[in-house]
Amino acid sequence: MTTLTIRSQLPAEALYGLLREERRAEIGGYVFGLDPDNLLWITSPYGIDVAFLDFTIENCGRWIEAIGNEAEEREGGAVA
Repeated sequence: MTTLTIRSQLPAEALYGLLREERRAEIGGYVFGLDPDNLLWITSPYGIDVAFLDFTIENCGRWIEAIGNEAEEREGGAVA
């Protein structure tokens, strides 16, 4: 499994291509994988399956953005 960092501004196309080749990747503690029917599943850093979606570039991009936003919130602290 390839581990990527969200700080690299990973494009959705890159994650999509990587998953097509390797079928699994990790970004920011989240594990992305493809099931035998090529559906995208995502597991949180806590081991909880949080999404089961159609495998599209758009869905890859949505999750990269969400993980990036979560990382920014952790680093910046809570905003009142």
